[in-house]
Amino acid sequence: KLQNSNIGKHLHLHPVSGVIGNFSSDKEIIKLYEGAPMTSVCKVNTMINNGYGALMEVPSAHPGLMGASVPWNGGYDAIQNLLSINSLAAILVLQRDHGSGTIQLSSTKNWWQRILQVLVRILQTTTTSNDDDADMKPTIHYKIHKQDAKSMVTTIIDISKLLLAAGATSIFTLHARNYQINTTATEDKDEDLLSKDYIQKNNRIGIQKEHGVGLFSAHQMGSCRMGTSPSNSVVGCDGESWEVNNLYVCDASVLPTATGVNPMITTLSVAQLIATKLKLRLQDEDNNS
Repeated sequence: KLQNSNIGKHLHLHPVSGVIGNFSSDKEIIKLYEGAPMTSVCKVNTMINNGYGALMEVPSAHPGLMGASVPWNGGYDAIQNLLSINSLAAILVLQRDHGSGTIQLSSTKNWWQRILQVLVRILQTTTTSNDDDADMKPTIHYKIHKQDAKSMVTTIIDISKLLLAAGATSIFTLHARNYQINTTATEDKDEDLLSKDYIQKNNRIGIQKEHGVGLFSAHQMGSCRMGTSPSNSVVGCDGESWEVNNLYVCDASVLPTATGVNPMITTLSVAQLIATKLKLRLQDEDNNS
């Protein structure tokens, strides 16, 4: 087994939530399930907390994805949301997470199965170490950092202002029923379009697990991060494991931190860099053999 203590640590997820606006009074049909998958990005809040802020992104959303993402407030409410999908617009909060999580191997067996396994081993004269590995599965442990949660709330409020300014008749967040935050364009607003109650409720409830907020992971990065030594990383600058020769990692898990933007091009570039270095190494070995 690999012993590097950085394996599975420094996991960044780009936590995502959002705000949905209803433009039912607008004559134009939106159909957010058609068109390009990502059409507009706003970086106004990205420099919060020294670069660990949030992007505002306008996605496309299939009706099934939309139905699974919005808060469950009963069958009737779910049907009404899907019936009005042509008038809905969603804007996402994509947070560059300052905090991080871990991926650990955990047993898939219940407590009584583990006790039975121990008893069987005691009665057996020989055991195999592979039995333990077969019962393990990767488990993610991740908690939103306070700094990231504050940044996301700030961006949710700004998105709400944006949607109302664009003509939305109502907006709502992805919080569960008892904590859902919504407002309409007919309420008495301040100069920023939002009622003080809406802003205060967002700040009070925040992005907390116990409040049932819809929270998603846009990208998974950093759990086998690249670095300069085994003390702070899993692989070196060529993507090769510090512990095992010829073991290479070349996906988003080698990124040393959260990118703060959609990491597709970054991941492809890093993979190409690692592949190019490996190609040159193999060519040198062939020439010297």
